[in-house]
Amino acid sequence: MKNMTYEELLIETALADERIIVMTAENRALVRNAAKALGKRFIDTGITEQTLVGMAAGLALRGRVPIIHALAPFLTMRAFEFIRTDVGIARLPVKLSGYIPGFLSDGNGPTHQAIEDVAIMRGIPGMEVYCPADEDDLVKMLPAVWSSEAPSYVRVNHKKGIYTHTPFTRGKAETIREGTDITLLVYGFLFGNALEAADLLEKEGLSVGLVNLRSLKPVDEDMLLRCAYHSRMLVTIEDHLLTGGLYSIVAETLLKHRLTATVLPMALDERWFKPGLLQEVLAAWQGPLPRLCYVTDAGKSETRYYRRVLAVMRHPVTHKRLKWVRVVDYYHASQRVWTMAQCLFGKGRAASSWAVKMLKWLLLPGGVNRVLHSATAHRWRLGAGGSPRCRRPAAGPTRRPTTSRLASPRPKR
Repeated sequence: MKNMTYEELLIETALADERIIVMTAENRALVRNAAKALGKRFIDTGITEQTLVGMAAGLALRGRVPIIHALAPFLTMRAFEFIRTDVGIARLPVKLSGYIPGFLSDGNGPTHQAIEDVAIMRGIPGMEVYCPADEDDLVKMLPAVWSSEAPSYVRVNHKKGIYTHTPFTRGKAETIREGTDITLLVYGFLFGNALEAADLLEKEGLSVGLVNLRSLKPVDEDMLLRCAYHSRMLVTIEDHLLTGGLYSIVAETLLKHRLTATVLPMALDERWFKPGLLQEVLAAWQGPLPRLCYVTDAGKSETRYYRRVLAVMRHPVTHKRLKWVRVVDYYHASQRVWTMAQCLFGKGRAASSWAVKMLKWLLLPGGVNRVLHSATAHRWRLGAGGSPRCRRPAAGPTRRPTTSRLASPRPKR
């Protein structure tokens, strides 16, 4: 099964299970030989994605398992109401296969770019979302996905990869390597770029982890929490809009468990990508890690691309090379220190003096961590219910209040 293609697996599975109906909306690029092999159990509705989904829902109601194929943008957007209403509400076992999602739609313009499909599909209750890294990952996950009774959307990625993936389990991520400095969280086509970027970052002396989040819904929350706990920074990499994708999933998971972490998103922020050849699309994308990989092939210096990653981490290398980054970091740190001081001492002179003392420590290497440890230790000294404003001042000489010269002394009684 490891060397099978998507089409071979589809035909073999359909021949073994008579309930499976293969359908397409005139998108036969992945299933050219399925019509001959399956006969009447292969249906082409033409360029009618809404009809395709409606027919699939009706077949599912009669006990069939439709596996439908269409271009990802038209399947998820043009037929969205049918997916939500006909499939989602009844939770029918219709298997949606979106072709050329994300950057794989390289030469197409915005009308044919599926860069919001993950956000749309995971918003439907009961809908499962899977994003394989390559064809090997795709073939390993499909038997479990097709055998599930839940509706599902798969970002079909038939590109060949260089990595041999582990067996697939629904709702579980694939840990490629573990790291304590930075962990790259990626899904889909950009997995190969993240794998190469991890090697380049490790050459800089960083401990780099890499996780393939091939199951986005259900997502492996335990893995995300483990990465946030053991790594100094998380980096989300995706060929998707920033809203509703992996970055949103990580933020929602951390907030759900009342945790915070340093997360650097690398996605399409409020824009579509410029169409072109796949290499040109990646080169034009502003994400540092994919650009790092492909600029290196051209023999150019890649130093300025991974500096952004090191800057967010406050790594010692950053302090030596990018002095302006320290100014930006210290500005945000000063705002946090002042907020922390107000929480501890209230809005007064004590808060100001404590904040100034902490900000002086920021001028030294590792100052931010020193401030946080100091604040934590101070909170422990106060106790569970203590407040610094309620404590009795330390013993010592006190300054007597001065009396104005113009004020007349109060007569004795």
